[in-house]
Amino acid sequence: MFRVDPQSASGGSKVRQVIMTKTATDASPGRLPEHSELQSTSANFPPMDGFDVSVVFSDEPGTLAALKAAAVLVGNLGGRIHLIAAQTVPYQLPADRPPVAASFTEQRLLELAGQADVEAVIQVYLCRDKLDLLRRLLPPGSIVVIGGRKHWWPTQEARLCKLLSSRGYRVIFVAVPSGRTIDFTSVDQALQR
Repeated sequence: MFRVDPQSASGGSKVRQVIMTKTATDASPGRLPEHSELQSTSANFPPMDGFDVSVVFSDEPGTLAALKAAAVLVGNLGGRIHLIAAQTVPYQLPADRPPVAASFTEQRLLELAGQADVEAVIQVYLCRDKLDLLRRLLPPGSIVVIGGRKHWWPTQEARLCKLLSSRGYRVIFVAVPSGRTIDFTSVDQALQR
């Protein structure tokens, strides 16, 4: 599914979202498409290149914080923000029948991009394994921003950051403490490197 929505969910801002939903069944059975196959699925779909930043959906407060941090990173450099939702489908269900409709996920992402007031390329992928999908989707060495709660124990988002970082991606974790305020210290530290 491919759709361009010129209006944000909030109605008044100048946000443009490109929405694409892909399933693992778009490739041959039992195999996810490789990075080059995913990027060439539509002539109208803007590929990741240059100074593009990928934001991986975690939860609403974390993703909102990550979108705002990505907007700071992209700034006026002409890059794009790719908001990626890897929606895991359990093995008990067909790969193209998630427990939550992809259209609902798309609407949530539209609302988040509108709240953050950013222009974003929104991609929803149905998959069996989130890490495997991200590894195949993201170009090597790309910039990935993930937001999540700040805890003393490793959260799912922190583990994902560590795994992506160990595979050569440049990962920025934006911590959202319990009070739902945003800690941009990780963004500032990344910019100073």
